[in-house]
Amino acid sequence: IEVQDGAWYDLAAGNNHLIFADITIGSEGEWIDADGTISFIESATQSLVNDGNCSLDVLSIDKESSADQVNITGNIIVQNLNISTGSVTINSDYFIDKEGILVESNGNLVVEQGTILRSQDGANIIVAAGGQMTLNGTDSEHCIISENGEDGYYNFDVFGELSADHTQFKFMSADGINIHPGAVITSGHAFNNCMFSYGESGGSYLTINNGQTVTMDGIIFDQNNWGGNSNVRKTQNAGNVTFTNFAGAFSGEAFDDDVYDRIFWDNGSRELDITVFLEGPFSGGAMGTTLNAQNSIPLNQPYNIPPWNYSGTESVAAIPTSDVVDWILVELRDATDANSATSGTIISQQAALLINNGSIKGLDGTSNPIFSNSVSQQLFVVIRHRNHLDVLSAYPLSESGGVYSYNFTSPIGQAYGTDAQKNLGGGAYGMYSGDGNADGTIDIDDKVIIWSVEAGNTGYLNGDFNMDSQTDNSDKNDIWTENNEASSQIPD
Repeated sequence: IEVQDGAWYDLAAGNNHLIFADITIGSEGEWIDADGTISFIESATQSLVNDGNCSLDVLSIDKESSADQVNITGNIIVQNLNISTGSVTINSDYFIDKEGILVESNGNLVVEQGTILRSQDGANIIVAAGGQMTLNGTDSEHCIISENGEDGYYNFDVFGELSADHTQFKFMSADGINIHPGAVITSGHAFNNCMFSYGESGGSYLTINNGQTVTMDGIIFDQNNWGGNSNVRKTQNAGNVTFTNFAGAFSGEAFDDDVYDRIFWDNGSRELDITVFLEGPFSGGAMGTTLNAQNSIPLNQPYNIPPWNYSGTESVAAIPTSDVVDWILVELRDATDANSATSGTIISQQAALLINNGSIKGLDGTSNPIFSNSVSQQLFVVIRHRNHLDVLSAYPLSESGGVYSYNFTSPIGQAYGTDAQKNLGGGAYGMYSGDGNADGTIDIDDKVIIWSVEAGNTGYLNGDFNMDSQTDNSDKNDIWTENNEASSQIPD
């Protein structure tokens, strides 16, 4: 069908034109259908090319299968675009929908780079369950989804699947882009490098209430000059959303609405604020630093041998402060809960310095350790020491401003398992001492193979369970005997 010049007017109500071919409207042509339906139904690929003037009431795509293609090129104005079955690709300077777009369960809408999709005030863009919408913007040619007059707001609800890259979203209604329970944001195309600006006062740019765990990279949340309540809202206690490399004045945790703590902002700098006590040197509310005072602590981390086999190269020119107790090995695990935090969930390890007040510090002895891994679920920490039983945090670390915190020392039950730490008195709890061979169990081997061999010696020794630089009877009688048969309870 070609309209090279002149006009096709259909002003009668209720007409349904079934299209089995292509439609081409030339630069001097017009196709105006004010109150009817244009239906593309042919199984073969069809096209609608407009170089003139095209204004339609209902544009319906009802092909034989979801893979059957319709290509739309040129500037089109429609009241409603309904895709029940078939795949529609829009490649236009602008495509205006006055009342809305509906992508049903067997439908797929692809908006190509450089296309501006404009919706009238109050219009609805709906991706139904089973439907899919893809926004293929590029770094040089964005897609733009906006309200047509830029003085109203459109609704955007996703129950199916949405894929978006390099797209600008403007003038959404109060829910913003609303990702409903059961919907899917395509992994790897999860609003990556998209920009959000303007919206309805009191609303959000994004509402994410599906149960998906997803990472969104490079999003820009523009300034809140429209009276917004939040950048991102999540009211369902399911799934996690991590934002990486984000930008914009309205980005960050300070502006999200996240009652269940399931939205994470990864700015590339994460700190660990961890507190833990070792039983061996603990006395009077703090740990002794005898090994440090006698220059017994090595300058290189000691966990590069079995059973740890940690290959990190942490070292210091000198022990940085007199408050250092010993080296400690910190291990991070990304899991849904502590029971699931097995060795298969390890995302990072590093050797650090333990301070006498229980804090774990970096190599300068004062700064918190830094890690750079993304967290997709929840973060748990394992603390390992060369002659104490390892512990795992019973609960996920709390995060604020890029700092992940956890205190093993109080109250009871901070370590995963049953009585996984020892009551040190005064409301403090610490890691059991006496595991000289670091196999996770305090038993006869620690006495015979480690303590007995080292007894009578001084220095940096694993049989020195109280860490006073001497392996002697106090290590055996006061610590090993009392802790014999205790075991680590980490779910490896």
